[in-house]
Amino acid sequence: MQRKLIFSKIKTSFKKKSLISQLTAFVSALMTIILITVIVFTYIRSSKQIIKQYVSDTQKLLDLQGNQLDTYFSQLESFSLHLRSDQTFMELISNTKPLSYFSSEYLKTLVRNEFYFRDDLIDFNLYDVAHNTSYKISRNQTARNIQTDDTKSIYKQPNYRIFSSGKHYKDIVPTKKIGKDEGLFTFFRTIINIQDQKPLAFVTFSVDRSWPDMNIGTKEANEITILADGNGTIFYQNRRGQDIDFADFVKEISSNNREKKKSYSRNFVKIKNQEFMMVKSWLKKK
Repeated sequence: MQRKLIFSKIKTSFKKKSLISQLTAFVSALMTIILITVIVFTYIRSSKQIIKQYVSDTQKLLDLQGNQLDTYFSQLESFSLHLRSDQTFMELISNTKPLSYFSSEYLKTLVRNEFYFRDDLIDFNLYDVAHNTSYKISRNQTARNIQTDDTKSIYKQPNYRIFSSGKHYKDIVPTKKIGKDEGLFTFFRTIINIQDQKPLAFVTFSVDRSWPDMNIGTKEANEITILADGNGTIFYQNRRGQDIDFADFVKEISSNNREKKKSYSRNFVKIKNQEFMMVKSWLKKK
């Protein structure tokens, strides 16, 4: 009888401990789930906040860089019309009479002065339509003398119809490499007769990468800075000397309708099998 009583107490005690253990395990599991949920929620919230802050900071930086780019392009546009402000120059290119030696030397001096006016110029070219003469100077020339030729080459440019007519009489195309220099782009400008809108002269010049490298090219290993137009044509990317496939980037840019997009947008693109978050901003200047 006494043995049965002892066994019963032990059994009851075991059942109680088992229930307590089960309850403890349940509470522990519940607390663990709640803790994991809180951690995950906090992590996701924190990640979103970090990304949001990064995008905000990047957009502010893009705003500043965009303003700098607008100023840069405005300076280049003004520079492309420098020669037009020279009255003697305008008289010479408007006259169909053969140029005298002194007149020709005057044009050469103007071209030389324009070339040395900016530090980022790779070359500078003037095409005198009336006299079928071109004047060219380049930093790739040994002596950097003015070279003269006819004007046939300007009419063979693929974008001739664009910069020789239209509303602005200008165009900009990417320049990969000119001799030893890595070009940024080539600027085409037509100087017209205001009365009949016919071309009197063409000015072209190529600029190097020095300005964007200094002002917009990020040095961060995990960031890529790209300057492109609405069609996805890339003018500049800071990963110099690296074979990078920008197909997804070009596809993303090309598929966007600029009029229907906000100033900023955020997407993810793959570049060289790596996923990048793309933060972009459109320049104000067309």
